[in-house]
Amino acid sequence: MADTSSSQVLRLPIEWQPLVVTAALLQRFEAGGQPMAPQQYRALAQQARTLLDAAAPGPALDTLLHAFPVLSDLYENSHYEHAGLCRHPLDAALAAEQAARQALQRAAA
Repeated sequence: MADTSSSQVLRLPIEWQPLVVTAALLQRFEAGGQPMAPQQYRALAQQARTLLDAAAPGPALDTLLHAFPVLSDLYENSHYEHAGLCRHPLDAALAAEQAARQALQRAAA
């Protein structure tokens, strides 16, 4: 079991404990909790990616990715060539694309 920063309790395979701890650290640093050197952040993100690659897809992984948005982004970026923006709601992705197009049109005008 892993306890996130909220009151939600996750039931995950015990062998995922290093992934949960790494995800929690990444989430804390991403939220601006503590300063971190770029090399340290890169090493932590690489460790998370390695642990993510070893995690079996399924409901448990979906639960973990939902609990740690920074881990979800890392997962999505690692699997982009196969799944695209699979972890983001379509409405939010479409709104972001439309906003980007409008900004580019304003900049071009």
